[in-house]
Amino acid sequence: MSKILQSIANHVLFTKEEHMRPFNDFVKSNFDAARRFFLDIASDCPASDSINHSLSFISDGNVLALHRLLWNNQEKIGQYLSSNRDHKAVGRRPFDKMATLLAYLGPPEHKPVADTHWSSLNLTSSKFEEFMTRHQVHEKEEFKALKTLNIFYQAGTSKNGNPVFYYITRR
Repeated sequence: MSKILQSIANHVLFTKEEHMRPFNDFVKSNFDAARRFFLDIASDCPASDSINHSLSFISDGNVLALHRLLWNNQEKIGQYLSSNRDHKAVGRRPFDKMATLLAYLGPPEHKPVADTHWSSLNLTSSKFEEFMTRHQVHEKEEFKALKTLNIFYQAGTSKNGNPVFYYITRR
């Protein structure tokens, strides 16, 4: 699959690898789509109307799972932070904030969440999310087909604040 994608991106047909030649028609038929895609993502994004109001893709199920995890383990988190040797550098303030927030939220709900949605939160927007919103990718048939396979999803963010994507190779 990666060889096919690379050939499409480079606008090169398979000539040296005999076993890949059957894919040449597919590769050739996608040259224009790839060119349009690369031109589109390489162009500057238009300025957003609202600077402090950005969209981010967040799964309600993941938010509930995080709430449940923090709620069920807040004692262990507090014990770990107080026994950690860097405790003096960090202080107790982050844990107190978390405990206060959890007390305000109360226990997590125990109902399943049907689907994910675009939540309007004051989070840092990324070019990827802007691209996905601008092109309404979530409404395209390819996206719906991929989503029904349940092999690719986004959950959480990296240390740099970027979305983390997961690909499940086996079910």
